[in-house]
Amino acid sequence: MGYANPQPQLRFQPAAISWAEMTSCPQDGLAGLLGGLAAWRPVSESDEFHGRLGEYTSLLNALDVALCTVDALGRLTFYNEAAVRLWGWRPPLYDQAWCGCWRLYSPDGTPLLHDSHPAAKCIRKRRPVRGKRALAERPDGTIVPIQCAATPLLDADGALVGAVNVLMNVSDVQTAEAALRACEARFHMAQELSAQGFAILEPVYGSSGEIDDFSVSYANPAASVLLGRRPAVSLVGSRLRDVLPAQCEGRSGLVAEFANVVTQGQGIAWECSIAGIAGPGAPGRGGRWYSSRAEKLGTGVAVAFEDITGRRRAESRAHYLAGHDDLTGLYNRHGFVDEIEQVLARDSAGADRALMLIDVDHFKTFNDTLGHRAGDGLLRAISARLLSVLRGSDVIARLDGDEFAVLLGPKKSRPGEAAAVASLVVDAFAMPFLIEGNTLMVGTRIGIAFGPKDGTCSSDLLKHAGLALQRAKAQAGGVWVFYEAGMDEAALRRRLLEMDLARALNGNEFEVHYQPLLDVARRLTGMEALVRWRHPTQGLIGPAEFIPLAEETGHIVALGKLVLRLACQEAASWQGDVRVAVNLSPAQVHSPHLIETVQEALDDSGLAAGRLELEVTEALLLSDADVVLQTLRALRGLGTQITLDDFGTGYSSLSYLLQFPFDKVKIDRSFIRDVDTRAQSAAIVRAVARLGADLGLKVTAEGIETEAEFDLVCAQGCTDVQGFLFGKARPAHEARAVIAAAYPLDAVALAAERG
Repeated sequence: MGYANPQPQLRFQPAAISWAEMTSCPQDGLAGLLGGLAAWRPVSESDEFHGRLGEYTSLLNALDVALCTVDALGRLTFYNEAAVRLWGWRPPLYDQAWCGCWRLYSPDGTPLLHDSHPAAKCIRKRRPVRGKRALAERPDGTIVPIQCAATPLLDADGALVGAVNVLMNVSDVQTAEAALRACEARFHMAQELSAQGFAILEPVYGSSGEIDDFSVSYANPAASVLLGRRPAVSLVGSRLRDVLPAQCEGRSGLVAEFANVVTQGQGIAWECSIAGIAGPGAPGRGGRWYSSRAEKLGTGVAVAFEDITGRRRAESRAHYLAGHDDLTGLYNRHGFVDEIEQVLARDSAGADRALMLIDVDHFKTFNDTLGHRAGDGLLRAISARLLSVLRGSDVIARLDGDEFAVLLGPKKSRPGEAAAVASLVVDAFAMPFLIEGNTLMVGTRIGIAFGPKDGTCSSDLLKHAGLALQRAKAQAGGVWVFYEAGMDEAALRRRLLEMDLARALNGNEFEVHYQPLLDVARRLTGMEALVRWRHPTQGLIGPAEFIPLAEETGHIVALGKLVLRLACQEAASWQGDVRVAVNLSPAQVHSPHLIETVQEALDDSGLAAGRLELEVTEALLLSDADVVLQTLRALRGLGTQITLDDFGTGYSSLSYLLQFPFDKVKIDRSFIRDVDTRAQSAAIVRAVARLGADLGLKVTAEGIETEAEFDLVCAQGCTDVQGFLFGKARPAHEARAVIAAAYPLDAVALAAERG
């Protein structure tokens, strides 16, 4: 009978049949078939066996595991296709001994004799032979590492009829094993070379059965070094209590902590200091900080630790620098405020505390004339002189530039005592300073506030001492002033705001509120962006107070750029194509970078240019008309809309509406306020509205507060309205809610798109 090779009809994964299953099948089913194959001869073929052969051959050929049967003499009676692939050829059945399919060698290369073959051992000993590794040489000379297993096949009477051999190509297994050994070697080398200490500890149990200590079963050289020993001194075999220096913080509790790791399986991490270790490899009087982690490993604990002394020192240095002035070593503003708060918290209720702000006269002149190095030298000399005059209970700081501050001790904080200290400071400043060969006469002025009378927190005390200092600056040099309620607060407030303005631009203190713009059908069409200043100590400040300051100090261009960017970003998230209107100051319009700024804001936000309205006042049109016209046309060329704001308040000229590329005119609220009582106001509103209609311009009535005013401007022909009647300026999140209510379907679509 020739070798049958039917097409496979059923497929199993190789792991579906285990070694145990191949050696313990009952004498029916697959095992019965294999027994029949082992005992079968062509002359004794039966119909029953032929049917069973056809039933199982496809299954056997579908296996990825090589399988063959031999009779009691070791001759092949069956093999599947996987065996053919493994052997590298298709040997004949019934006259080819299994051991002749290839040559077998032991793993060390020694040839295996016939009696040493797994099948021969299995037949001879009538018991399974499992998991033997060997090297097989194919007919083409290639060597294949294999693993062999064989189990005897018995007939119904228990007589041996042959054996089943299962063969596996273990090339991948050996490759994986070699990779694992290499990985282990690399890991061991990495541990040996690592700067991080690593140790494995095994528990040592006491007579009570509890963990009493730990023994070091492995430690890399770094572990010895980090614990102050020489690299050659091995820790293996040492007890944990002996390894850790007596100065180790928390030494006594580590055994208990490690015992919990062993019993509970939960790792721990901690940082500790060890005194008496000066540095890696050398004992000394210093101290080191370590970061450690312990995890359960088998029956013991794996511990990894590293020296973090450098990091700790850097953190300590950073903490110091965060609260101190690097130039003078005194407290800086941050550290001074913290000290004030701590002192006030420690003081008993009602205890007096005097806070002095000290300003150096003419410091800027000295600094500009002699150079910054001389200026720094003067500041250091001033700090040294203050330290010589004041006592240890006084807290001294350099706040900004040439401004110093002192929080006096409790025994010097009543008015008379504070005045005496101020007199000492003034006298100290009256003495000349010798800086780089230059004799400098430096005066001072001092503002003083008292807690709790003038404030119960650092911000109040600093604020009121600052107000007193401003009053002192208005007087002759060498004076000190106590804070009093109501001392020129408006002027002082303006000065303080002017000083804070630059900081606010860099400190995200400005925010944009939005006021609704509607058409006369009361449909929401847009929002006007109006900037607000949320001052850290003075709360929300309106634009009427700080916009003039920004214009005077030259900060208006940066502020306008910020508002434009924030407004475009916010408007890009609105639904319903609601537009955003942004005011441009004259300084912005004259800036050579305005076009670039607007384009950048649109690009960064993704806002369509048609949804951005840029508002300018008519005062802008009075100077450099040609330049302004060119700029407005360029803005219009970007796709934005241009609005003439507050029309009628300046030198109004109807020629402006023809000469400049406006899309909208906004009538100033002063006309709207009198529209129902003065015929002239109503006539002006009506004339502007009619002219706007003739020129194809929209006309917005600003400042509408009553229904009567609304009805009148509608009757006069205005197309759009704005005012408190329809809503005040509100923060961005509230404005979004208004827009969502006006365009609910768009809001739903936008939410679905964002997903």
